[in-house]
Formats: sequence, C-alpha cells, structure tokens
Amino acid sequence: MLPEQKLLEWTRGRIFTDPIGEITEVRKTLAYLPDDIWRYKLKYAWSSFCHLYVVKLAELRGETLSARLLLNRMVEQAVQLVFLYNKRYRPGTYKWLSRELAQISPVVNEHVKQLEAILMEPSIAIAVQQLEGLLMKLAYQHNGLKITEFIELQPAPFYARGLQSYSYVNIEDAILATLPGELQHLEIPGALDQLITSDHVLIWADHYSKFRPVYSAKSDITRTGIGDMIV
Repeated sequence: MLPEQKLLEWTRGRIFTDPIGEITEVRKTLAYLPDDIWRYKLKYAWSSFCHLYVVKLAELRGETLSARLLLNRMVEQAVQLVFLYNKRYRPGTYKWLSRELAQISPVVNEHVKQLEAILMEPSIAIAVQQLEGLLMKLAYQHNGLKITEFIELQPAPFYARGLQSYSYVNIEDAILATLPGELQHLEIPGALDQLITSDHVLIWADHYSKFRPVYSAKSDITRTGIGDMIV
C-alpha cells in the first residue's frame, strides 16, 4: 500500500543531524522495494500490454480519441517499467517524471526521447511499432538482470488480429512463478499506486492505509468465466 512517492520522500533530502543513526538506518531499509514487491509490481506493469492491439483497433474503427488515450496509458506503463527495471522510485506527480528518468542513465535518457516521440507521432500505427521496439529493449534488460529464466517474446495471440506483434504474457507468467504464494494469490492485482492516481489518496497515510482490507479480503464468489464479471 505504500506509494513510491512516500518512499521517495523518506530516502531523499539532506539529513542535517542524526546523532543516534535512526533516520539513516530507516533510509537503508527503505532504499528500495523488497524484492518480492518489486517483482509483483513488474508483473502488473507488464499486464497492460496484452491489450496493446486495442490501440490500432480503436483507430481502425474511427475512435481516434480512444486510441490516443489508450496509447498514452501504455506509454505511462512503459515509464513505470523503466523506473522498476532501474530500481528507482517513481515520483507521484507528473511534474518530476521526465527529470527523474533522465537522471538515471544515458540509456534511460534515450528511452525518454523515444517515449516523447511516441506521444508526438502523428501515425498511430508507427507509434505502436515504436512502443513495441521500446518494450523489446525492456525485455532484453529483463533477461540481462536474470530475474526469471530467459524470456523470448512470443507472437501475439490470435485475438490481437495482427494489430500487435508480440505477446508479453510469458513475461508475466515467468515473474509470477517467482513470487511467494501470498502475492500470487492476491485477488486485487497491482500495488496501490499502480491502481490509484489520486493525490488526495496517495499523499496522506491516513487515506492510503484504509486500503488494507481491500488487499486482505477474499471473495466468496466462484468465478466460472468472463460472464460472471458482468454480474
């Protein structure tokens, strides 16, 4: 439930005095996410791209606004992956995103330029192609970190109708297999700051701590298929 913005606040800024080392010790503990939480957030971030084909599909049907909004959301998920793979906390406000990314490394700075180009690209089809190229680089980085067994991107499933080149489900599945059981079986996917963007919730501990029951509650409904989602 802890938003990365709060962890960023805890681990940044100059310490003027810490005579007993308490703040320094806490900073060491919070330097970055625990490994299993990091993997869990990676898994959820990849999950968005299984619907990348919908961007082109929306455009083909004349729903240009929907296509652009979806593309923007995919770019935001790619930004999240860049932060996660480089083990840097993601700021909670958009104002600081590009600056934080650019400071990570020259390679990430190139990613920033690519992401900006995707958002500015007039052609939806080219923008999707460029985004897939960036995702391929992130998959390569994934393999370099040896988080899971070697991942080779698979062709997109049949329902993508040729509007998406690759499937990213095998990356999700491989990451999921490395998680402890309690995270594998959470019914609500993703961390709180991956589900909620409201500053009113994420800035105040007395608000985001209220979501503990959401993660601990278990559904008493047995799912039988997609149809039960309607109910």
